[in-house]
Amino acid sequence: MNNVNYFYQAAQFVWRIDKGWVINSVFLRIIGGIIPILGVVLLEKLVKNVQQLLLNGGPIHKELYFILASQIIIFSLQAGFVNINNLLDGKIEIKLEYEINKLVNTKAANSPAYYYDNPDFYNHLERTKYSRSQQFLNPLINFLDIFQNLITVSSFTILLINTHWLLAIICLVSVMPVYFIERKFGLKQFLLLKYQTPISREFQYLDSLLSNRDSIQEIKIFNAQDYIIKKSASLFLKKSKEELNYLKKRETSYFLLKFLNNFALVIGVLLLITMVTSKKLALSTFIAVFQAIRETQTILLNLSNNFSTIQSQMHFLKDLFELLYFEDKTYIKGNSNTVSFPEFKDQGIKITNLSFVYPYSNRKVLSDVSLDIHPGETIAIVGENGSGKSTLIKCLMGLYPIMDGDILFEGISIKTIDELELLKNITVLFQNFTKYNLTLKENILLNDSLKENDIEKFQDVIRLSGVKDFYKKLEEGAETRLGKLFLDGEELSGGQWQKVAIARALFKKGELFILDEPTAALDPRSEYDIFKKFKMMTENKTTIFVTHRMTATKLADQIVVMKNGKIIEKGNHNELMMKKGEYYKLYKMQNKLLEENYSYPIT
Repeated sequence: MNNVNYFYQAAQFVWRIDKGWVINSVFLRIIGGIIPILGVVLLEKLVKNVQQLLLNGGPIHKELYFILASQIIIFSLQAGFVNINNLLDGKIEIKLEYEINKLVNTKAANSPAYYYDNPDFYNHLERTKYSRSQQFLNPLINFLDIFQNLITVSSFTILLINTHWLLAIICLVSVMPVYFIERKFGLKQFLLLKYQTPISREFQYLDSLLSNRDSIQEIKIFNAQDYIIKKSASLFLKKSKEELNYLKKRETSYFLLKFLNNFALVIGVLLLITMVTSKKLALSTFIAVFQAIRETQTILLNLSNNFSTIQSQMHFLKDLFELLYFEDKTYIKGNSNTVSFPEFKDQGIKITNLSFVYPYSNRKVLSDVSLDIHPGETIAIVGENGSGKSTLIKCLMGLYPIMDGDILFEGISIKTIDELELLKNITVLFQNFTKYNLTLKENILLNDSLKENDIEKFQDVIRLSGVKDFYKKLEEGAETRLGKLFLDGEELSGGQWQKVAIARALFKKGELFILDEPTAALDPRSEYDIFKKFKMMTENKTTIFVTHRMTATKLADQIVVMKNGKIIEKGNHNELMMKKGEYYKLYKMQNKLLEENYSYPIT
């Protein structure tokens, strides 16, 4: 898609958001384009009248008062139109900021999870993070400025040609280099921003480490603040050096251009003086034309700047649209992703010969995984870190595209199920769950309203998750804001945050419940209690819990042992203990550690 199409789409979008802004802006530009030539005509008449007054003497006549009054009105209108334009532009910017942020946030939220493994997508998102409305609106404003300046320069050109055709040529030639210089540096500015995006992201990350409540504690403990500051400063200096180098080249070019413009102005004035001395030009006309030359040069400079700037701004506009249209061709979708998620009745979940490689990587994380999960069954997936447990869960959720093998829900391929349906019917509690700096109620509901028929359920999940243990101690109960990001927040312990996250998972309805090591920060007995309560709450529902600890595996109908991306053992607790394989080794090893550290074995 070329720049013209992006510009046309932007114009259509603005027209849809605020037609009044477009109509008013065009009208104001037309009037604004006519005013300068009227000012020059009035200036000539003013000088002519003053000359006559000096030659003939006598009182000031009415025409002079009329000219002065007209100039006051014109100059006031010119200033007033600028203020009105600024007000209108400010109003549309607010509207656009809201609408574009909504579009970008929707794109970010609805993008496949693996897009966030793509540095290009992340950098793209970062580049378009700030001043989106300005980036979107500036090309349109520049286009309107071009329209206004063309009206003005056309009227001045006619005046200059009528005086002497060389005057128009001098003005035109003196500003032609401006267009090419502005265009060159506009492109360089965009390319510099694009090149510096990864550096800027790293700098911002390091900067955030020193202002983040959690990270600063560890940095101080390890006495790493000097290293982080030094590394951050190094990136800043590198970035600043490149920006200053660009700035030096640009300002040097601008200085030479101004010298050329002033030289051209002197030539034009000399031509006018020659015409005055040869009686071909009146003094009043000389002053008016001199003013016209200066204004023509300024407007031609503005036009050159407008044309080059609009091309530079089109790079930013293109960047924004490319983000909104971003699609990785390697993201494979089924032919029809409109099938509803089925209710588990007979077949449940069937994973067949599933192999997986993370996007932008060559290492196989899952290899030929096959597994049957019956409806209502509780499955425990165990294994050491890096065995592929969490990756298998991400594939089950549809967060990553399946290249080899398939996952069937009641015989229906995951590749054909509607993504929203899939996410709606699967409830997952991750190890690195999000701590929302919202109220307790909002943390559990991820909403701000509790329906009347959900009040009893809300109370149940608070009780079963263990939130009730500290719920009543909170100053405003369910309306207490959690976290210390805001002034009125109440901080929770790691275990309390996990109980809130578990309550959130319990409250959501779904056909499949997954716990991906959510209790890693809890002691083994508390972990067992949580799994037990979760199993009670999800009775008759298909449940999968992932862990590298054996605390609650006895609660599972089937235990799946993973190692190096493969399933190496399957069965219930007693069956696997009798095999004396990998599960047996892990169980015995952890049992010994628990006896040493907690004075009790695995439950």
